[in-house]
Amino acid sequence: MSDLYIFDPHDNLLAILSNEAEEACPFWSAPFKELLNQGSTFEFTAQGDHEDSKYIVAENQVAFLDKDGFFRLFTIKEPEKTDGEDGPITTAVCEAAMLELNDEVIEDVRPYNVTLKTAITKALEGVRWKVGEVAELGLDSTNFYYITPTEAITECINTWGG
Repeated sequence: MSDLYIFDPHDNLLAILSNEAEEACPFWSAPFKELLNQGSTFEFTAQGDHEDSKYIVAENQVAFLDKDGFFRLFTIKEPEKTDGEDGPITTAVCEAAMLELNDEVIEDVRPYNVTLKTAITKALEGVRWKVGEVAELGLDSTNFYYITPTEAITECINTWGG
């Protein structure tokens, strides 16, 4: 796995964990699993007494390049400091950062006769996430009424297909 980049909740880089760079905080046991349209999980363990391990705290973020060369962003949810055989270790259970979209509510938006890209753009108004590449699947209509942006994106998938 590539390096792990640790960010604060405001996307400021705090540290880079690496097994190759000298004096960097090493990490291990970092499996990444992803299921199509079901999200992904990530957990890692790092040397707990390294200066940079202080940044492995709840609500900070961790990013890395996946095997396909795409950056993946996760939020640290359950950091745990324990004593290992060779000294202190920190293990972090992380959730996909996009799950923060479940904390917002779209009150009433009604995309009518628009492209999928336009509908998703409306679903993401007011959050830090932006639309990336979107297939051209024609024009259609939907509505987002007191649902989360995540539910709105699912509604778009169900309406336009994809």
